[in-house]
Amino acid sequence: MQDRCPQFMKTVINLLFVLFGLIFFIGCDDDKNTNKVKTTSELYSEHTAKLLNDITDENSSYSYCQNIVEPPKKGNTFDAQEFLSEKEFKQVIFEKFSLKNEREYENLIGIKEDLIIDEKLLRDGLSIVSRKEFDTIRRYGTTEKTREDFYEKYPDLFFMSKPIFNKDYKVAILDFGIGGCLVTNPFVFRLIDGRWEFD
Repeated sequence: MQDRCPQFMKTVINLLFVLFGLIFFIGCDDDKNTNKVKTTSELYSEHTAKLLNDITDENSSYSYCQNIVEPPKKGNTFDAQEFLSEKEFKQVIFEKFSLKNEREYENLIGIKEDLIIDEKLLRDGLSIVSRKEFDTIRRYGTTEKTREDFYEKYPDLFFMSKPIFNKDYKVAILDFGIGGCLVTNPFVFRLIDGRWEFD
């Protein structure tokens, strides 16, 4: 009986060590998740959602906007780029951001990053229409009924370019509006008192 008691105590102590070890590692893992540094892509998605929420809320001229066609994730930043040479397109960006050199251009957020919008961050009533679904109604041979069904499902359809932000996320340029051919120079927005405003 006496031999069994120390053995039992050793087992209990070993189990307690394992339990405390697990609690310690789980606690460390939670700290890592809490203090996780967001990637540029995550920040880009968050700031894009905030920009869209602000420019389409009830206080804006785009308050009736409900559905936005997803911009290309990469490649052309603006539809206008299809109509401008690379040099002309860069010139627009340089002018809008008052850039001095190529390095400042490369540091803009949205030039290189893919855009993946997290719809959970969008305000109620605002949704993103996938480009894949939108492209289906533009294919040759698509019936009139298919197009009518699409526009009934997605009224007030807006189009947007990939937004481009300065490195501090205080200035953004975005081509945004009704109609699929966004060939105008993009709009400039500024973050003023925590809200994106048209410049």
